[in-house]
Amino acid sequence: MKKVLRETPTDYITAYDFEVFDVPKTISVMQGLKSLVFGISGLYLILTFVGRKFMESRPPFQISSFMVWWNVLNALFAFVATIRAAPEVLHLALKPDGVYNVVCKLDGHSYATSFWWLMFVLSKFVELGDTAFIIMRKQPLSILHWWHHSTTLLITWYSFELYDPMWRTFVLNTSVHFFMYTYYTLKAMGFKVSRKIAFCITTVQMLQVLILLYLHFSWVNFRYQGLQCHRHVGFAIVQFFPVTIFGVLLLNFFFRSYFHPRKSKLN
Repeated sequence: MKKVLRETPTDYITAYDFEVFDVPKTISVMQGLKSLVFGISGLYLILTFVGRKFMESRPPFQISSFMVWWNVLNALFAFVATIRAAPEVLHLALKPDGVYNVVCKLDGHSYATSFWWLMFVLSKFVELGDTAFIIMRKQPLSILHWWHHSTTLLITWYSFELYDPMWRTFVLNTSVHFFMYTYYTLKAMGFKVSRKIAFCITTVQMLQVLILLYLHFSWVNFRYQGLQCHRHVGFAIVQFFPVTIFGVLLLNFFFRSYFHPRKSKLN
């Protein structure tokens, strides 16, 4: 375990003092909180459906000003996390055997990546607020939305607890979230944003899922070849299913939103 969690000096990024922390101790604490995280995920689902029922006979909350700041802060976090964690992933991906490096190896691992990986995990608790604000404003709430939030909370938690090297690619998610929350900010400010922007963001989200699935099947291939890989086999298998289901739901949303024939004005 110590070898897996070893942080080594790197020439592609220097960690700030606040980014240096005790990774093994953090993982030990997280191991003791697993039941709480499952409880939060379950409570989130219950409150989601109770909240929708509660709001049925009530007017929507007018919180546009608050939503501007909410989205600005989420976009800012996503931007910083991407900038600080991307150098390690790019450094590994651009080396020979880049995919294997990203999926399986922790050589040259940086505290900066670890810190923002942990912040990414914790941000998933904060993002549950997105659902609350959708309910409070009585906006449509899709299966895609609550499935994504409830399962991502658990997957990202285990990704750090088991220190799965493949999940350093969380930078894919934070980069998409930067554009997504920037888009939401502009909408909350009352700007008329082109539908093409939403189309592009959803397209990039699907590309993110495809990359994750490609990395997963690459891991299967590495296992078949007998190559050493620091991934936890059980977690690698289990996380494949919610990611795949999310991809299917996202694809369905994509076609319904952008390619479904619209009703004519006469109808």
